[in-house]
Amino acid sequence: MEVVTLLFLLGTAGYVHADCYPGDTAYTAIIQNVYHGVTSDNIVLSGTDQLPGTINRKQLCDRLTSHHNNGINTGMAKTNQDFLGNGYISSSQCQNALTYTQGYNSITGWQRWDGYHSGKWYNTVNGGDNDGAQWNAPYSTSDANHVYAVQSVRFDSAYHINNCHTKYSGVTCRYGWIQSGTGVQYVWGWNPKDDHCQNGHRGAVVGFTFTVGQSQYCIVWVTEEEAFLECVKNGCRTSTTSGALASEGYGQWNIGVPPPVVLQPQRIRNSNTVY
Repeated sequence: MEVVTLLFLLGTAGYVHADCYPGDTAYTAIIQNVYHGVTSDNIVLSGTDQLPGTINRKQLCDRLTSHHNNGINTGMAKTNQDFLGNGYISSSQCQNALTYTQGYNSITGWQRWDGYHSGKWYNTVNGGDNDGAQWNAPYSTSDANHVYAVQSVRFDSAYHINNCHTKYSGVTCRYGWIQSGTGVQYVWGWNPKDDHCQNGHRGAVVGFTFTVGQSQYCIVWVTEEEAFLECVKNGCRTSTTSGALASEGYGQWNIGVPPPVVLQPQRIRNSNTVY
């Protein structure tokens, strides 16, 4: 399947405290590796707090949905399930998303996520860190073969504001993007995270979309290191990680109208790749 990938220029290794974009060829290889690991039911998450060895879709979904439905860290008033309002997800619903994979065929899918996300990330160390982000309105672009929907994200946590320094046309590790294409059975993107340069093994993300009921829209995001289960419903967004019970994390946000901002310039490069 031929896909044109849109890539936003990011900082380079060693300059910011975040993953560094590894170049088109390496990025494509990571996306392929993650996607085929999921579809072949042989998933490897290299993070030290993950399920060891090669796992299957059921094992991953059992952990993600258990965290979503039941998990609470210090500072959380509600589980992610309750934060969404009757947002229960079964393991089988998650497994179906990873078995019968699908992406978004238009900007409509991403429009459910756009807006300013005000909320916190709750880890096992403290009572939650402010973790705001602006998810910009998606837009469509195309080439001779596909129509794409692209959404850029600006991260506004204190970490990103204080540690992501400007370099190369003003684009920093505060910025990421997500994308889908007509006929492509997954979504993909770049989230540099608040971590060290790992040459894309943490920042390159592959997503598998699914719907729960009539109004809860979810994505299982998988990287080479860890996985996340994220959902939006009724103006709320949640996220949980696949980490072990001693290190799992949770995010809870309210989605509002984004404040006016000056967007950083983006350099877009097209590269034909085969997935």
